[in-house]
Formats: sequence, structure tokens, C-alpha cells
Amino acid sequence: MDVDDIDRRVLSALLRNGRASADELGDVADVTDRTAAWRRHTLEDDGVIRSYRPRLDYDLLGYDVTAGLR
Repeated sequence: MDVDDIDRRVLSALLRNGRASADELGDVADVTDRTAAWRRHTLEDDGVIRSYRPRLDYDLLGYDVTAGLR
């Protein structure tokens, strides 16, 4: 798979905000929202984007420790 500058800008935007809309991705990548959505979909289909995961604030959830000892 060839990853070009547009793909890199889309990926960079998704790293900052995995829930970014196609319109937001298009603004960052300087392409239309349809192009940005197609690029994201292609990156997902090709396995470059493997998953989206939530990042939790464990302090706000009341957890004092987030790792255990072995």
C-alpha cells in the first residue's frame, strides 16, 4: 500500500482525535470531506488503521492505581 501526504495528514488528525468527522479530516488534509472519508475507509480496509480505542482518565473514574505488580 502506498501512503501519501494526504493519508499521512488524515492519520495525523485521527491520532489527535479518533472521532474526527470527515469534514474535520478534510480541513486538516486540505481535501473534500468525501475524499477524506474515502481515504479513512481505505486505510481501515487496508489494515493501516486497525482499531479505535477510548482513552480513559482513570483519576476521574476514581482509580488510584492503573497498573499492578507482578
